[in-house]
Amino acid sequence: MNKTPNDPKKIKPTLVRETLHGEPYKYYPLGKYIVAARGVCGGRPTIKYHRLDARHIIGFLKRGDTPNEIARNYRIPVAAVQEAAKLASLYDYEKCYARKRNRSGSESERETAYLLKSQNMKHRILEATDRQEGIGFEEVREMFGL
Repeated sequence: MNKTPNDPKKIKPTLVRETLHGEPYKYYPLGKYIVAARGVCGGRPTIKYHRLDARHIIGFLKRGDTPNEIARNYRIPVAAVQEAAKLASLYDYEKCYARKRNRSGSESERETAYLLKSQNMKHRILEATDRQEGIGFEEVREMFGL
């Protein structure tokens, strides 16, 4: 079982090779749920087996979504949301994204276009934008002791 590291400098992830839906899936585990996989969201940290960028989870928490809402909306474990929040205190997701973006140009636009082809994803995005309830990011960090 992977544990979320306390010091990112001590992380020495090894490449994991699996088969997912008949296709090879290679990733570096950053925790139990957060991985970096070349070709998935530009190699940025994502939820394993999902194309959900970890920095988006942080954005959802900052806008007031609860961990349970995020988990329900994206069909991921609440523990994955907690791990993304914990890793955010160790990794600078935005800095990583900016570095990748400078190298990859319009990669995120291509990814967004790909995701929006899905009617289910469109529905989930629209549903999330209408939500008014939630709690603040700092409150979530306190809840998790971060």
